[in-house]
Amino acid sequence: MSQHDFDIANQGFPATRADLNNALKAAVSNSAGTSAPSTTYAYQFWYDSTNNIIKMRNGDNDAWISVATVDQTNDLVSITHTGMLDLVDDDGSASIRFQAPSTVTSTTTFTLPDGDGDSGQTLITNGSGTLSWHAPYGNRNLVINGAMQVAQRGTSAVTINSGSATYRLDRFYASGASSAGVYTVEQSTDAPANFKNSLKVTVTTADSSIGSTTNYRVQQSLEGQNISHLNYGSSDAQTVTLSFYVKSSLTGTFGGKLGNSARDRSYPFTYTISSANTWERKTVTIAGDTSGTWLDTNGTGIELAWSMGAGSSRLGTAGAWAGTRYDGASGQTNIIATNSATWLITGIQLEVGSVATPFEHEPYGVTLQKAQRYCQVRSSEGVNFGVFAGGGLVDNNVAYFTIPHITTMRAAPSNSITGNFRVDGGNNIHTSFTFEKQTTHSFRAIVATSSITTSVGQLHSDGTNTSTIISDAEL
Repeated sequence: MSQHDFDIANQGFPATRADLNNALKAAVSNSAGTSAPSTTYAYQFWYDSTNNIIKMRNGDNDAWISVATVDQTNDLVSITHTGMLDLVDDDGSASIRFQAPSTVTSTTTFTLPDGDGDSGQTLITNGSGTLSWHAPYGNRNLVINGAMQVAQRGTSAVTINSGSATYRLDRFYASGASSAGVYTVEQSTDAPANFKNSLKVTVTTADSSIGSTTNYRVQQSLEGQNISHLNYGSSDAQTVTLSFYVKSSLTGTFGGKLGNSARDRSYPFTYTISSANTWERKTVTIAGDTSGTWLDTNGTGIELAWSMGAGSSRLGTAGAWAGTRYDGASGQTNIIATNSATWLITGIQLEVGSVATPFEHEPYGVTLQKAQRYCQVRSSEGVNFGVFAGGGLVDNNVAYFTIPHITTMRAAPSNSITGNFRVDGGNNIHTSFTFEKQTTHSFRAIVATSSITTSVGQLHSDGTNTSTIISDAEL
């Protein structure tokens, strides 16, 4: 380290040479020293070796400007500009400035991605400062009702004791295996911060010896038209990231799968629950499948499932695509094997890319309308003689009512009713009737009534009885 006043005295040659050498040492070392040079000049550099900061004298020669901080341990230099970073244009007449907060509690490092991304993409952080290119927020979640708010069919526990798909919360079904293992599914108000509801599983009959091809699962089937942009089955298949909040009375490694409708392509995945009865967020990144057939129609494009338990033939290696049906991952904890075990999930999001972004909350009405493409429950809601349809026509003691769907449905639905109904002007209570002319837009209810021979006004519930007409076009 060396400092000099850069004033060469009038002296003999040996002394002059020594003085020049000292001045050159000071110049090449940026006047390095633990304190500022005693003699200063405008625009002079000084390396403050106490604080490892490169400083420059201002134009008026009355103050030092911090230029850069040197990390001697890691051999790095950080540009310093009093909380600002200026990117100056070619002629220096203007700049783009990045401003740091007035108070910074700790050093934050942002790591930029490789490449310049695609048109319309934005930079997002993974929460730890690693930036990546990603599609803008909005309609990025491929899962419907991931916050578990919509439950048109009811919120109370329903028993799962067969292999049939049983729906409680909209778009999510549960299935089991007869009476070997039984569990219930319900909408719960136990949820992590910023969420209202979750889907809750409770084991009521344990199956600790699961048959080799038996599986218990909670699943959402994604419509092919909604996942066609993933390009699965081609070399352009896109990576997706699954994220969700989960809570269980059990700890350990648990499993699930993403697969196609033919069930000849599957990707088993695992997630770990570290603390019992504690909400934890999990993420799984899945490389796009370049093989197999993936529907892009109104049929099932993707099956996304969480395993409650599965036999050995239904378990595969996690983290790899397989050309067969797997419903979970090898070595997983089978929830169905523990009586009274509970498992809750919410905040489910499946999105394009390798980064799990914050859950995309949307208005309840938006989620409801999305769900009604697959199921519509019309209810009298306990209203006295709640109306379902008007303008019925009677022909040979049969009343016909055309009922439009609330929104266009995925396919022509199957229809069913619960509760008691009446037809204006008639005395009969109807607990069943038939349907015809079922399309994605409407259907016709046919009610046999022997007490009316003319046109009728309305189809309604019987008094305050809660009656429903359910249109089901689930995948």
